[in-house]
Amino acid sequence: MLLRTPRTARSFARVAVAAALVVVAFMTTTASAYAQRKHEVRIADARVGLPAGRFSSETDADTQKAVNVIKRDTWAPVYVRLEMLREYPGGVALKVETTDADGLNTSATFPLASTLSGQLPGARLEPSELGAVPYVRSGDRGGEMKLTVVSTDGEKNISEPFHIRYIPFRDMSTYVVTSLGSRLPGFDLPRINQTGGATSGTTRAALRGGRVETSAITNVREMPDQWFGYQVSDLVVLTTGSAPGDFLDDLFDKEKSAPFKERRAALLEWVRRGANSLLVSGRTPPNFRNTSSSGTCCPRPFKPISRASRSANWSFPSRFTGHFARAPIRSPSRDWSFRRTAPCVSCSQHRRPTRPRRRWSCKETTGSGGSPWWRSTLTSRHSWITTSEANSGTG
Repeated sequence: MLLRTPRTARSFARVAVAAALVVVAFMTTTASAYAQRKHEVRIADARVGLPAGRFSSETDADTQKAVNVIKRDTWAPVYVRLEMLREYPGGVALKVETTDADGLNTSATFPLASTLSGQLPGARLEPSELGAVPYVRSGDRGGEMKLTVVSTDGEKNISEPFHIRYIPFRDMSTYVVTSLGSRLPGFDLPRINQTGGATSGTTRAALRGGRVETSAITNVREMPDQWFGYQVSDLVVLTTGSAPGDFLDDLFDKEKSAPFKERRAALLEWVRRGANSLLVSGRTPPNFRNTSSSGTCCPRPFKPISRASRSANWSFPSRFTGHFARAPIRSPSRDWSFRRTAPCVSCSQHRRPTRPRRRWSCKETTGSGGSPWWRSTLTSRHSWITTSEANSGTG
């Protein structure tokens, strides 16, 4: 025998459930609004790692945009976008909480902005508008971390915690090429197939099946202000031919580069520590030639080639006779020859305390800068890329 609930009782139950849902939604909205009134700033977005370049193997599932380049257990910059909820005249810092490689919780606070005075409610501050760049070294397998904007003394929370649940780390063997000033237009790598012929090594997302990726920084304000911010990079490329004049002025001009001296010092310190760097110069701006910083960046004097000394082809022997800033670890195994349009004229190798890494310097050429200089840089100097391809037979 089935007992049926009267229709009025069922209707009353539906009304009661709907009323309860309305009350819960109202309480949630009220709590959220109260929390927003309580804090002065909201973290609208956060990106961890160097900005992705033209070739990236990881994309965001929601926006379908390339994800910043970061590797596990390496230092990486943190770019946050802030939204003002209330006026706040003081300075702010970013508190970063994550897990290290040993599974221990770590917490660090980095300066973010010296003052937020004059910022009205509703205003949004891009990462390039903030004065400093925070950093994180996450050892968590999923990259989970918590970001909170706090006061400069760290005693007051200025924003609600912003949780990052997952970060797609690149493999440690991935070769990352970081370009400064441009996104390296026309960049490509040759691929050796099973028959031995050279074909294009470009895939839809990355190079060499994801083993080579690019990152690009086109704004000086987004450059790391600490040398370890480039730790994810295996090669840093500075192009004076395709980089806009404002970028080079902000980086090397005597007057305009004053607000960005920390960025320049971080780049030069990264080079001094034995990092791989390549200077490609299709045209050399006068500010770059005259500044003392450019001489610090290059191990050999940066002198433009006169028109009378230019020839159809350049070549130099396998052994160098000049004086270097540091003793070379080895000489090239063969003579190098460059065509007239090749932007790389001279190279030098340097010693690093922990492991040998190479640094490159270049001179001005007459070419347009469109020749494949990367073939001699990545393929010949880093033979493991082509060797692993020839053994596996994949691109």
